[in-house]
Amino acid sequence: MKKLMFLILAATSSVAGASEAYVFPPGQNQVGDIVPREKLIYVLYTKEKCALPVIHASDMRRADVFNRAEADVGCWGKTLSGDPNSVVIVDRFGNVTNSSTSSFALADVARDGSAKITRPSAGISDFRKRFPGVR
Repeated sequence: MKKLMFLILAATSSVAGASEAYVFPPGQNQVGDIVPREKLIYVLYTKEKCALPVIHASDMRRADVFNRAEADVGCWGKTLSGDPNSVVIVDRFGNVTNSSTSSFALADVARDGSAKITRPSAGISDFRKRFPGVR
């Protein structure tokens, strides 16, 4: 009986669990907002491994790139720039996009692809605090 209860708990916890990711939704979002999958542009998973056959894939994580109705699988990783927020995103065709995690919101992504914001992206005031000389 104990084994059965353990299996049931393990199965329900893995089904109900969400994946943590950086998401790039349009506009400003607040903590607790739910963004539907079709409004997301990028989803950068924090724990899922990169599945593309690219150099240094072991140091990268999975990315979903929404260029069309279905997501293109890609990968993302931190750059060597010295900026801890600087990332590079590679799509399945090898196209590279440089970005910053400060422009992404942190979210829990549900199985249906919707994202619940847990930390909003940095706004323009945060940007100006980090880079006071840029206007």
